[in-house]
Amino acid sequence: MNCVNEQTIASIKKNIEEDPDISVGELSDTNGISYGTAHTIITEHLRMKKNVLSQVKSAINEQRPKVSTSRTLLLHDNAGPHKARATTQSLRELGSQVLPHTAYSPDLAPCDF
Repeated sequence: MNCVNEQTIASIKKNIEEDPDISVGELSDTNGISYGTAHTIITEHLRMKKNVLSQVKSAINEQRPKVSTSRTLLLHDNAGPHKARATTQSLRELGSQVLPHTAYSPDLAPCDF
């Protein structure tokens, strides 16, 4: 039996609109579907992605209210998700400055900072 139907999609969309912080597990339990099916509905049918960068910005603003995120420097490794177009675009929109990091440099490991 295929659980992906318009009613289930609409129900998950409504759940997310009511509580944007709801987890995939909670969505699957609430709607009586598997975790994988809930994830598929979110990503493929609703085309939603979690924007972690906005949560980082909020956390910075809470912890350091006198420092704007435009003055925040970010150092990360050159992992694929960090260099993805969506990530770099979101960082530009937030006004964060990304420090250059040499790819796979053993003498500049992030744990050294």
